[in-house]
Amino acid sequence: DEFEPVEIEIQSYTRSLLPQRYEWTFLFRDQWVEKLGVDANVTIGEVNKIFGNWVDVNYDVNMAGWSGKPSRIEPTTFLNAFTTDGGLYTPNYSNPDYDDLVSEFQRETDRDRRQELAYEAQQILAEDQPVVFLFAADALTATNTANWSDYTNQIGDQNFTHIWNLQSMQPTGDVQAAVKAGNLFPATLNPMAPTKSGDLMGLKMLYDRLVRLGPKGQPQPWAATDWDAVDPQTVDVTLREGMTWHDGEAVTPEDVKFTIEYLQEWKVPYMQSFYTDIESVEVTGSNGVRFTLSQPRASFIGVDLSLLFIMPQHIWDGLPEREGLEHPREYQDTEYIGSGPFTVQDFSQSDRVVWQVYDDHFADFDINAFIWNKYGGKAAALGDVESGDASFVESLQA
Repeated sequence: DEFEPVEIEIQSYTRSLLPQRYEWTFLFRDQWVEKLGVDANVTIGEVNKIFGNWVDVNYDVNMAGWSGKPSRIEPTTFLNAFTTDGGLYTPNYSNPDYDDLVSEFQRETDRDRRQELAYEAQQILAEDQPVVFLFAADALTATNTANWSDYTNQIGDQNFTHIWNLQSMQPTGDVQAAVKAGNLFPATLNPMAPTKSGDLMGLKMLYDRLVRLGPKGQPQPWAATDWDAVDPQTVDVTLREGMTWHDGEAVTPEDVKFTIEYLQEWKVPYMQSFYTDIESVEVTGSNGVRFTLSQPRASFIGVDLSLLFIMPQHIWDGLPEREGLEHPREYQDTEYIGSGPFTVQDFSQSDRVVWQVYDDHFADFDINAFIWNKYGGKAAALGDVESGDASFVESLQA
């Protein structure tokens, strides 16, 4: 009674987007109210608003999450999320000893020593507890094998929404469009505005990356046919010849250079850790690019180059000034010009994306389209997989 009442706001996402996290938010609230006497209230919001509050540190408690992307089998992104400068998930946490360990980990190339450093850094997190981990979701999936064969499974929690699976899938009947069912869905296809995993999953269909991670998480050539570490801070990349943007313009090394400098100029928080250590990008020939890093970074090929997409300079250069925008993330794109294996035929930001195979892409497909449908619950998604109206469903939660 001698203390002033404490009021805390807990922010989380809608039930339809992340049902398990939604339930945990209210269980957490009830514990604080009933056992601690804290006046805790829950605010449920859409992704963009909650993420904006998160980046601006405009919250008391935020119920965040960590998805199982294939790139995260490498610990760099996770460890970097808690550093003083890169702490997107814990912006009020700072520990110089932890920062030093992560910096050494990023520079270290010896596998055994990297493992030691990663464990030491995690020990600090266990003691400091900048976040509290409440639960781990199973990555449950289901596929329709009556109408489709030759599924290719990839590590991570989105087992089938990747290029290798879409290349390998074989229709066994008249249906030629692969259909994904689930509740994870892109809120935007603007490459300057991603805020969650669903956005990146959509962008990787539309925009090429220099490297793509294979089914087991290993770096595979994609827009880059080759790469060479000249020294610990210099990487030369050879760009694939003959690539074109969806409007027919040629993809050039200048586009790669432009993309990195554009990201660094305008800042995209969700992508920050992948471009921060790039000191400069130099065009070295008709199809060559040299990356110079501010410090050695062992995960540069397998993580950064697999997540940094290539943007067309002729579309985005000077766009904010032409369109009267404060930031290119505000751009309401209707043409969706990328160089990736799919073009956008239809995009409803609430429940559906229809992708058409880009015939001039170097990747080959036995499907003619990829349809991405959003469902409010797992029962309807599973029902469509069973009936053959959908090919697969991912991230089923018990």
